[in-house]
Amino acid sequence: MKPDKENPATAIGGERRRIEDALQCCREGDGNAVVPSAQVHAAAEALVMTSPTPKPAVPWLRQTFGLTVSEACQAITLARAARAVK
Repeated sequence: MKPDKENPATAIGGERRRIEDALQCCREGDGNAVVPSAQVHAAAEALVMTSPTPKPAVPWLRQTFGLTVSEACQAITLARAARAVK
């Protein structure tokens, strides 16, 4: 299903699907892939949907989602993978 820009719920669902697809690619590529927490998943989704992307992203993610530096980096990696799946 393509995201519908007129319907925010559909757009969010499309972003979640891309993140899930990106996670699946990570799992297939590396059997030792770490499954991110719900907070990291939400942060990655926010990064994908936020335009322009906040710069610098790590402090923004830490402040907005209460992530550690490591978790913020995971969210950034997941968001990049989700964008690549487009």
